[in-house]
Amino acid sequence: MTAVLDVVDCPQCQWCAFYEFQTRTLTATTFCPRCGYREETRPLNHRKTKSGDVVYRMTKHRGMGAFMIKQRNDVSEIGALNHPLSAKTIAQFRRDLQHPHVDARRSFLSRWNPKLRQVEMVVGKFPRHLP
Repeated sequence: MTAVLDVVDCPQCQWCAFYEFQTRTLTATTFCPRCGYREETRPLNHRKTKSGDVVYRMTKHRGMGAFMIKQRNDVSEIGALNHPLSAKTIAQFRRDLQHPHVDARRSFLSRWNPKLRQVEMVVGKFPRHLP
């Protein structure tokens, strides 16, 4: 599969978001590792306009927050939260950081504050450079 990768401004927090376009499937995705905003545009199979153009569907997911768990071997798991943070989720994240293979100093958990329209760091610090 061939992909075109780029960095774009996040529509939610205006930070750097990852953009990926899959040339074979014509699918475009945007992911913000800071606030968790996600967006996907994909063609609908077997759907075309009267003029024969492909019909696309865009799905947007408002960011609730994001996380990164950095392992000591430099492998990272990065993702977005699907629900608002709860005390239980924060406690589980802190427990996950206790694993001997995890580099807790380079891991983080953030949440999006919709009232202030800004990202709040809950655990750790956001790195200057992502992996």
